[in-house]
Amino acid sequence: MKKIAIAISLLSAVLFTTRADEGMFLVNLMEKGLIKDMRAAGLKLAPNVIYDENAASLSDAVVSLDFLCTGSIISDKGLLITNHHCAYSDVHAISTPEHNYLEDGFWAFNEADERPIPGKGAYIMRKVLDVTEEVAQIYDSAKVEGKKMGSRKVAHIIETKYQKEYGMEASLGNMWKSSKYYLFLYDKYSDVRLVAAPPSCIGAFGGDTDNWEWPQHKGDFALYRVYCAPDGSPAKYSPDNVPLKPKRHIVISTKGVKMGDYTMIMGYPGTTNRYSSSFEADFVSRVQNPTLTPAWKATMEIISSWSNKNDTLRLKYADQYFSISNRQENYEGAAAAILRYDVVTKKQAVEKELQQWLDARNDSRKEVIRNLDKVYQAREEIQREMARFKAGIVGSCCYYAMTNRLKSTIHSGDTLVFADDSLFMKWAEDKFATSDYRVEHDLFVHSMQYYAANASEKYRGEVFNTTLARFSGNAEKMAEDIWNHSAITDRARFDEFISVPHVRADIEADPLVSILGSVSIKNLNDALDSCSTFCPYTLTELKQDYTKALYEMR
Repeated sequence: MKKIAIAISLLSAVLFTTRADEGMFLVNLMEKGLIKDMRAAGLKLAPNVIYDENAASLSDAVVSLDFLCTGSIISDKGLLITNHHCAYSDVHAISTPEHNYLEDGFWAFNEADERPIPGKGAYIMRKVLDVTEEVAQIYDSAKVEGKKMGSRKVAHIIETKYQKEYGMEASLGNMWKSSKYYLFLYDKYSDVRLVAAPPSCIGAFGGDTDNWEWPQHKGDFALYRVYCAPDGSPAKYSPDNVPLKPKRHIVISTKGVKMGDYTMIMGYPGTTNRYSSSFEADFVSRVQNPTLTPAWKATMEIISSWSNKNDTLRLKYADQYFSISNRQENYEGAAAAILRYDVVTKKQAVEKELQQWLDARNDSRKEVIRNLDKVYQAREEIQREMARFKAGIVGSCCYYAMTNRLKSTIHSGDTLVFADDSLFMKWAEDKFATSDYRVEHDLFVHSMQYYAANASEKYRGEVFNTTLARFSGNAEKMAEDIWNHSAITDRARFDEFISVPHVRADIEADPLVSILGSVSIKNLNDALDSCSTFCPYTLTELKQDYTKALYEMR
């Protein structure tokens, strides 16, 4: 679940001792037992000071930035502080070769200099509703009527209903693998302006080496300001808008901390892997992450080699490089940490205890651990192929997205006049403007070589295999030929191609569209669905049963 409600993590005296009560706790459930542990650890605040849906509380000062980052409101004029890496894409978007704010920093010394960030949203949670029974009723009704009811459709039904009722943004949260469902209601502020960000040499000091590592020594901060309509209500950008006067803002103490002080973090953490099984931890450390990270690292090396030669290219690819490096370091570190701390063995010990607990109760879920083992073993080969597909094809170059977009613009039997599709034309223009053919060429050649060398022949797609055979297995020559003859890889050829109407067959005949289209995620998904038919439960259902059982045992 991407959109999670505001949560707290307890870190009692974590700065000075090795003991910390780790975990994510929903802030709206504090009074259901959690508050006792918090007080025992040293909390002196009343629960309603932290969260109160009927009055101003600290949670009103904690903001989600598009459910990707957390920010804190630190003034009565809507000033918001967050991490530098959370603002990286926004700083990149307003940078130019003449004004490279990533490298020079951005500072607005008055409100008139603050830069509106289109599409940026600041969400403040106002209310939480337990809708578990209502969700169950929707699923039960659909089952009786013989209708298919996916999680997205259920979320749409619930969110639409309560959004109309309360006039706020609504988001359905699935907790503990469908054990509980909560509906979170937010005020969404769409006028968010960048105020300050230090140069990357400060904000991202240490680069890839320090990323996801502690301690860090960077000035990892950025400032925004949240604006609203003159009456205080959320509003889209307007020069008439005024700084938000929040219900509550955080006051920064200059007293510091001392031994034994109670500390906690409050924010929007996204998700947790605390309830993952030993099989999932093993899969991540042994199959998924070791497959993805070397390919991402090779992509970074290609981008870096060009960036070091050219200031314009360095700026153009800065955001993409930062995103890949962030992911690569995270995945590589996670795999290493699972091995370093023997996570699989520790989880196996918990599962042994869980199995005994299930057997003693003669629980209907007593086969869940054994079934998880069997299903993960059955899916391993396909899962590794999916990782290779993501690393070698999806993340190959900007043209994979372009080929998919091209195919989706036209249906069988239709004739497409590109000039009539303004959305596609704008999208294509943006793609060409934000990429460089030299970099993309090297990325594409590398991706074809990687996929030819690593992916199993039976999953590579017929067109890929026959084309590779035509070049006697030389993936580099195959890639060069595709690159030189595709209408997509060259701006002049692309402009000539879209100048006249085309039917779907014309698009599918393009060598780049043809070869990338033959390597389909659908084929891999179908193979994944069929590889564990021996088990009457899907992996999702097994994870749900496992999580619920573990939660109940504890």
